[in-house]
Amino acid sequence: MIRRLSGHRLEPGQHAPFRTAQKLVWQHHQQEAESLFAHDLATLSALNNSHSLALLSVSVVLTMDEKLVKRL
Repeated sequence: MIRRLSGHRLEPGQHAPFRTAQKLVWQHHQQEAESLFAHDLATLSALNNSHSLALLSVSVVLTMDEKLVKRL
């Protein structure tokens, strides 16, 4: 058992209030960072999908254009 300067006793495995608050703040920052990462990943995925769609559209147009040129 540990005695704190204030005279309160801490049982083994029990944390001081400051340490508990510090841990909660860290957990909050970690959750916030994970949320931002997930949002950025979703945005990147959407951009990648739209980029892929644009490339596919250009490819289709070029293919159609080649067929038209071959017919002429």
